[in-house]
Amino acid sequence: MPSLDNTSVSEVYRYIKEFKFSPDIGINVGAELVYSDSSLIMLDRQGGWKVRLKKQTGNLYSTDTDIYFRTWTTTPKALRKLLMLQVFGSTPQDTMTRVRLYDGSDPYYWDGGAWSIATDHDLHWNDEGTLNANIDTFSILPGRQFAVEVNLVTTDPYETPVVSEIRVLMEVHIDYIEDLVFRSLIPLMKTEIRPTANYALPALGAQSSTIDLNDYELDTSFNITDVIAVFNFSTDSELLTDILDSYDTGTKIITLSTPIDVDEIPFIVFRYEPEVVYTTHQDYTEVAKVPALILQRLEVPIASAYNHAAREEVVDKGTGNAVLVYEPWRATFDFRLHVHADHAVDEFRLMSAIMKFLDTNKRLRSVGLDEYYRMQIIREFRDLITPDRADMRRFWTRFEIMDVRMPFVSEDRQAVMKLILKFSEPEPPHESPVKGGSRVVITTHTEDSPKLWEETFEITD
Repeated sequence: MPSLDNTSVSEVYRYIKEFKFSPDIGINVGAELVYSDSSLIMLDRQGGWKVRLKKQTGNLYSTDTDIYFRTWTTTPKALRKLLMLQVFGSTPQDTMTRVRLYDGSDPYYWDGGAWSIATDHDLHWNDEGTLNANIDTFSILPGRQFAVEVNLVTTDPYETPVVSEIRVLMEVHIDYIEDLVFRSLIPLMKTEIRPTANYALPALGAQSSTIDLNDYELDTSFNITDVIAVFNFSTDSELLTDILDSYDTGTKIITLSTPIDVDEIPFIVFRYEPEVVYTTHQDYTEVAKVPALILQRLEVPIASAYNHAAREEVVDKGTGNAVLVYEPWRATFDFRLHVHADHAVDEFRLMSAIMKFLDTNKRLRSVGLDEYYRMQIIREFRDLITPDRADMRRFWTRFEIMDVRMPFVSEDRQAVMKLILKFSEPEPPHESPVKGGSRVVITTHTEDSPKLWEETFEITD
């Protein structure tokens, strides 16, 4: 039966995927970037987390034309189409950047008539204008994964192109809150929260080296995912000697390394998957499946409380077309978590498992967008102590998912280019390259038409 956990088919939005190189984005950037040759290219941490050529002997940069890096491969499940790409950084005179797309297996470039696998790292590249003119035909389904490769080229050994960020405009089918709660948070909790429990089974009616859990009905409806130890409680009441050989999760049969005799008691230690839901049905059927974790309440502050009033944009440098994403919501989601168990010992083991979960998973990955958001506990764990009328034990806590970005409104516009002209005196051949010089800025943008990218030109003769 197919699962909807990783699928969302709600509203259609345009979302800007930002490939930044700073260490606060939820992944290990230094480990995830792929270099054609790490001796020739580098992530410049001191220079503001930018990718550039690495100086060689004599403080010169390599003029090879096959040097490139690849971003980490992203897999946003809500992605349906790539729409536009923009590389941010600087390209001094006699330097340039070229680009192509990577589908998780191979790099692709536009060969003039179709997307072809790139085999020549000197020639098989596109400028941004050519790539953007054809990017919406790049096959992204069904895998919905991609990365961007950037070629750094210089013909001047004293200069290097620098890349500070890459933005990719995507068409996504998503409901942001649904994706966060039902596609991302709840499946992660179901997968990662694995409390331990133990149970003394009835005495065996005959000696056996196997135990079939299908033959036993536990008084709590545990969804057992793994058996981690078995003891002969009749001969080893201190539980010192583990006699588990293996456990088959499909058949639910335990195989023992030492048989248990007739009338002796097996004692099993196991991990289980608790029920995880958002609120409950009217008849509270989830609580009947205890142990259960119930996300009882979600609070999303109003937009004005967290809205940074910052526009995000991506520009096609070939045509000057731009897409502005207006004032994306950046909200902190506040969850109240109630936990139900029918035994006090299971209540406290669940408490420990949730502490471990929140301590281990400092960030939540959005399945739809493949973005990472910080999580933190904001309220102490509070045991409600007295069992309710159904003899249930409960505790609760609160945690946050922070700075969730949800852009709802976007607009097509024409970009305005800011030209920076730099003039300098022609240099004598025996001197080092001249830096600086006169600087003239020409701009035509108005207050409601923001500058969206810069180009720098140097005139030296």
